[in-house]
Amino acid sequence: MKQRFVLTALILLGVAFIAFFQSWESGRVLETSTNGQQDGAGCEDRSVEQAKELAQLMKTELSMYTSVTKDVFGKSSEGGEQTDYLLGDERKFIKQTFYAETGKSEISYYLESEKVFYFEKINTEYVVPLSQDLRGEIKNVERNEFYIGNNQNLCFWYSDGQVQLNTKAARETVEYFVSDL
Repeated sequence: MKQRFVLTALILLGVAFIAFFQSWESGRVLETSTNGQQDGAGCEDRSVEQAKELAQLMKTELSMYTSVTKDVFGKSSEGGEQTDYLLGDERKFIKQTFYAETGKSEISYYLESEKVFYFEKINTEYVVPLSQDLRGEIKNVERNEFYIGNNQNLCFWYSDGQVQLNTKAARETVEYFVSDL
């Protein structure tokens, strides 16, 4: 009788583990349990898919916007630039590029009512520093996507398409990027 109970418990535990792992792989567990919000406040306004679709639509409509470009100093060793895209007086898209000897970072912010709802940061690393080879042959590219709630807090983020834990460090990084616009 005791062996049957142990065997049944092990089977149920195995089934639960498999179900949890399948949920984890699809991102549902991480997206619902690690959004960094106590109650998910601010993250209900749109899904990840809706945010991505809206960002893509805005990117295709850039020709409708007026643009203003300025130099940005103090955020990288070689400086950078920022281009604001406006529809009327409202910023809708911001593109920042920061240069360094060993690579560059490109950050694209998508805004609605002057609030960021999505941004992506693409880090490009060169094989050798530009001082050794001006061609800038690419060694590695990392793409991070951040989904921001209407309260400007991080809801979800992905690195190279894989959902990531919403840690305190990740939330602080997003706060740094968003607050400096």
